[in-house]
Amino acid sequence: MVDIFGFAINISVSELLIFVIIFVLFLVITRKIVRVIMSLLWIAIASAIFPFAMRFLGLDFSTDLNSVLFYVALGIGLYFVYMLGRIVYVILGLAGKSSKFITYPIKSARKRKEERTKKKMEKLVKEKSKGKEG
Repeated sequence: MVDIFGFAINISVSELLIFVIIFVLFLVITRKIVRVIMSLLWIAIASAIFPFAMRFLGLDFSTDLNSVLFYVALGIGLYFVYMLGRIVYVILGLAGKSSKFITYPIKSARKRKEERTKKKMEKLVKEKSKGKEG
């Protein structure tokens, strides 16, 4: 009989937990990498078809190997620029959310001060209007 979990006999619970977490991270990262590679493949195919599609539509596009490779490289390069922009956008969004959390006490104090100032102004206006009536 084969003991599949024989390696886990001498491992503590914390080491096993770390092993499981690392394994899950490995699976998530692998899935993301496969998605990016598949996206790159589809973009390369679409970029390679582009000059032929333009020629089919009647435009004068060169369809030699150099042109096709140029469009493939351009498509992949633009995809990397898009991915970089998306990463920056996500990071800036997270920074904005964390700055709201960090600056909340300051904004709250400012709001309370504005409310006190508004109440004082309303009180002064009421006192002036009473003074003019009397």
